[in-house]
Amino acid sequence: MRKLALAMGISAAFLAFPAVASTASDENRTIAYVTSWGFTDADPAPILAESKVDTYLLSFARWDAQGNITSSDDIATPMPYDPWWIAGGYLGWTHMKYDHPERKILAAFGGQTYEDMWSYMDTPERREAIAQSLAELLKTPYPVYKRGLKESEIDGDCQFWNWNGSCNTDVYQKAGSVYLDGIDFDFEKVARLTEKENENLLLLAQRLRELIGKDKVISLTTYHVGADPVECANNTVVDNCSYIEDKRSDHHGEVLPLLEKSKDLFDFFNVMAYDAGPNFRWQVAMENYARAIGDKSKVVLGATINSQWGPVSNFIESKENNLARAEWQAANGYGGFFVWTFGANTQNMPLSEQVAYVNDMREAADNAAPSVELPPSGIVVSPQAVTLTLPTEYFNGNNRVVIDRQKGLLGNENLGYTQSGKAWGYRYSGALPSVLTSGITHTAEGMTEIAFPAFISVGDKLFFRSVDPNLTNSVLADFGSVTVTQSMLDNGTFLPREK
Repeated sequence: MRKLALAMGISAAFLAFPAVASTASDENRTIAYVTSWGFTDADPAPILAESKVDTYLLSFARWDAQGNITSSDDIATPMPYDPWWIAGGYLGWTHMKYDHPERKILAAFGGQTYEDMWSYMDTPERREAIAQSLAELLKTPYPVYKRGLKESEIDGDCQFWNWNGSCNTDVYQKAGSVYLDGIDFDFEKVARLTEKENENLLLLAQRLRELIGKDKVISLTTYHVGADPVECANNTVVDNCSYIEDKRSDHHGEVLPLLEKSKDLFDFFNVMAYDAGPNFRWQVAMENYARAIGDKSKVVLGATINSQWGPVSNFIESKENNLARAEWQAANGYGGFFVWTFGANTQNMPLSEQVAYVNDMREAADNAAPSVELPPSGIVVSPQAVTLTLPTEYFNGNNRVVIDRQKGLLGNENLGYTQSGKAWGYRYSGALPSVLTSGITHTAEGMTEIAFPAFISVGDKLFFRSVDPNLTNSVLADFGSVTVTQSMLDNGTFLPREK
């Protein structure tokens, strides 16, 4: 099957582009926060093991003014031996890490609950104490306790005996030890982060990297609008702003000083692209982070399967939208997605359903992998039309090129198709098609340009494919799809997904 790389641009007239394929990131990460609270399963490990997550963030840990480290419900604290009871969160992640050593476990430091900890980085002496504690944490063995071990599987001596002197393997015994793979800085506060706090965290992370080298992971998690232009705080400014409600956020651009100086310091950057309302322009937020960091393959899109804040009221993102997010970031070469959260859930969703949900997101991301580059072609999207340019050889009477728009609850709308070098625009209302207008075609230097009049708006998802005109539902080539963002309509070139 022939596949076509589509370079896409914005203009009222056709722009010629070289053939450029949208490339999915080699680091198409799937990350999940794991809360210390909310687990109802005695041993969550078998369920967590079914997930397709590759990195887990233990939520949450903190340091104090002396650099001493503690964690919520001791989830990131080595647990002392108890033959009868081990906390579910600790049990879950240590079992899974022991059985699946290729999966990474990071301790997430911060979150709004522990926001006071960011004030403790204010002197070189305090930063040194914190960095030393974090480095020591990454060298600390975490005992793994399991029931039903054979005596030969026990690590070290039996720790609990039967009355007759035999080892009691029906209770917890130590199976071995695991280690954390890194640290996530969940850098957020209710108030705006200051430039000094940005600088202090940068210095702390730099010192930590000196202590641990490149073998361990350091990541940064920040607010949705953290990379927006600072000017977006003014509600008359719209360009490149991800949050455009009348009452703007206090956090626009708050981590730009840190992002611009830490491009090579953090292994990846998590963007909390939620808790901003249903009108939040998360694609713009991701583009802003990619621009600040200079490498979109290190930028990870955040999503939540819990209730989230909105400017009018709390709401729950639909699964369809979360799947589309996971697909979009992969198709556009970003670094993966993360989910809040495994464990606590505002909808009382069982852990098994949480895992299945995230696995579906991973599948959507995997299916968004692009194809190789092929001949020059282009699409121009304006608010009034979609203009498609393809090699003339595609208009040979043996195929149709079709453009569809996904309309959510309203169904799919066919914007038009080509046949034998001619373009026809259609608008579907329910099951009844009506002719909108015929398109315009012309040929130049082996290329054919056709225009489909249509009203294009932010959020539209456009699909491009070639079909056999003589056979129903026979797709000859899937050219890809793209979700239209405001920045696409305003600011220039973008690339679609390619299958």
